[in-house]
Amino acid sequence: MRRWPAALVLLAVLAARPAPADDSVAHVVFEPGRFASVTPPRTLVYRFETRGRGIEAPLVSPGRLEVRDVTPEGVKQVWLELFEGEARRVVGPMSAREQNPILLAFLQMDVAEMGRLTTGSAMYFQQQIRKQFNSRVPTEPVEVELDGKALPATRITIKPFATDPRIDQFPAFRDKTYEFTVSDQVPGGLWSIVTRTPDPETGELVLEKSMTFVAGAG
Repeated sequence: MRRWPAALVLLAVLAARPAPADDSVAHVVFEPGRFASVTPPRTLVYRFETRGRGIEAPLVSPGRLEVRDVTPEGVKQVWLELFEGEARRVVGPMSAREQNPILLAFLQMDVAEMGRLTTGSAMYFQQQIRKQFNSRVPTEPVEVELDGKALPATRITIKPFATDPRIDQFPAFRDKTYEFTVSDQVPGGLWSIVTRTPDPETGELVLEKSMTFVAGAG
């Protein structure tokens, strides 16, 4: 089992802090009130999947977010448990108010992996994503199905590296997309996040990683 230093989670929180504009990507993804409405004790369960070139069957792992306590000011004490076996990671306790910590953890893992694959700086990739979060991107109304019911949701897709002048140093990620699906009617607000990395020459999918809400108990 591996534990994350609190600084890594804090870094993700700072990077994803919502911009003031109500129509920014950050506001759509972290709209105030969605995670704030989760009251303890509550456990949110998610499913991680990895698929792509050379992966015969999707790799599936669980993720759990536990809200065990909340202060009078509305700050929650949260624990995360991600993956299984040697890859298992535990984070907590950590404080959260309006931003869903498991989404921030997903983004933190994403930029850390890009840094490892390119011997570049995870901070660089994080900064480009943050710039996109502060921008305005069209949204798409969609439906998601939970417990046999169709729920209204919003989908937003960003390509944070497409126009970056430095991306020639990391061409494999030029067309990488991040797709967020959120809903006020899903506990914690997040239905899914999907990242897709295509081959820059052929457009063929190289790697897809996703995290999808499964259930909420409590």
